[in-house]
Amino acid sequence: MAAPAPAHALRRELGLASASLLVVGGIIGASKDIDVRASEITADGASVFIADQLDVRASNSIQINTLVESVTAVSEVSGNISINEADNLYAELVAAESGSIDVAAGGYLWAREVYNVADGTSLATRKNISLSAARALYVDRVEAAVSAGAQKAYNSVV
Repeated sequence: MAAPAPAHALRRELGLASASLLVVGGIIGASKDIDVRASEITADGASVFIADQLDVRASNSIQINTLVESVTAVSEVSGNISINEADNLYAELVAAESGSIDVAAGGYLWAREVYNVADGTSLATRKNISLSAARALYVDRVEAAVSAGAQKAYNSVV
């Protein structure tokens, strides 16, 4: 039997691919990387993921509060992504197959690649992308409704 990981491990992996992860009043931390796989990932306002690099992948929604250097977040089937960073954030990849994206940083935000694939079918079902930073916002590639090409009907980047 392996010894339990120290409270602040170098690398932490949470694999719940077929189950939802709900973090209530918790701190999940590692001194380097955290990898999370679940069908849905939700953290309340009192919970935070702390690491250098955070990689989260879910079939459905992702809602997280972070204190990280960089993040990768992918919703692979259907669901919104919401990331609330306490200070500076490098958003390496944030992608939603069919959902809106909201990334907010308390300092600088570097958006390397942020996109959603499916376009909405009406104003009520639009899937917008919203990026905000308390300091400066640097953008490399951000695109709403990638699958629609130039024929985007409802999604937008705001």
